[in-house]
Amino acid sequence: MVMALMMMAILSSWSLLLTSGLAQDKLPPPTGHINDFASVIDPANKQRLETVLQNLKERATIDLVVAIVKTAGPGDLYDYSLKLANEWNVGSRLSPRR
Repeated sequence: MVMALMMMAILSSWSLLLTSGLAQDKLPPPTGHINDFASVIDPANKQRLETVLQNLKERATIDLVVAIVKTAGPGDLYDYSLKLANEWNVGSRLSPRR
């Protein structure tokens, strides 16, 4: 019984370490419009999306950057996205940032 409780405590501690380490504190700089850090988009679709977003930027001056991550960690997704936008310096220069 004591051994089972110790194993559960070790596993839960290890699980917390793994979970907290999944969200990257600082992502690498963007390499284009599509930044797939979770490796979920195949190369052909990624290139197609890059072309569409580049055309959008050139024709409508809308600069859209997509970041796909494995996890945003335990925090709020909105806060994570704001932090990322600030680090990458993307988004409207007129909109307020926290």
